[in-house]
Amino acid sequence: SSPHQLKKTFSPPRKKEEEQPASNCQGFAYYSVVSDALDEVSSTRSRLAKDKALSKAFGRLRGCGVEDVEAACYLMAPVRDSQGGGHRLQPDHQHEPLNISYRVVEKALLDSIGASAATLRSTASRFEGDWGEAAAALSSGRKRKNWFVSPDAAEKDIALLTCVGVRSRLLELGKTNGNGSEDAKRRGLSRLFRDARGNELKWLVRTAFAHMSTGI
Repeated sequence: SSPHQLKKTFSPPRKKEEEQPASNCQGFAYYSVVSDALDEVSSTRSRLAKDKALSKAFGRLRGCGVEDVEAACYLMAPVRDSQGGGHRLQPDHQHEPLNISYRVVEKALLDSIGASAATLRSTASRFEGDWGEAAAALSSGRKRKNWFVSPDAAEKDIALLTCVGVRSRLLELGKTNGNGSEDAKRRGLSRLFRDARGNELKWLVRTAFAHMSTGI
């Protein structure tokens, strides 16, 4: 054979790509798309593994509206507010931090999970002070089986957490100011925490505290 002839090389079969659970979004995307992705991302230091986890999450959002994708992006990696501290769930030029204090988060958690302050704090100490992990450990929430909720179901059941819904509810809390605002934020955050299922509560708490610790 010619010395310039290309040698045939063996190409091993490609691994089958992980199938996406849904080809399009028929309604509103559940917040669990975000919480599941954050669980995966925070569990590894590998940049490749993080990229795969995020790609899988956005694959679940295929066919969803722009507001779903935008909400998911901010909820996965909220912007750190440079002036007031905390997280913002809007573009950088819109200066509206959530302004949710530790005291408000603690009271909202106690309201939503029915634990005492002593139990919450002792549980958090087992997780190096991580209140998100503590809240998840004390909560008996169930995991969702699907990633989408139909518009009709969303109207009938306010307990279904969607990406758009979570973002808008947090933004409303951030706009609450003046007399009685602390109690109003506590009540709103408590309702949000009660609506959480499974790992959703952990990431809602971390978002409110502005300590995501995901490595994104």
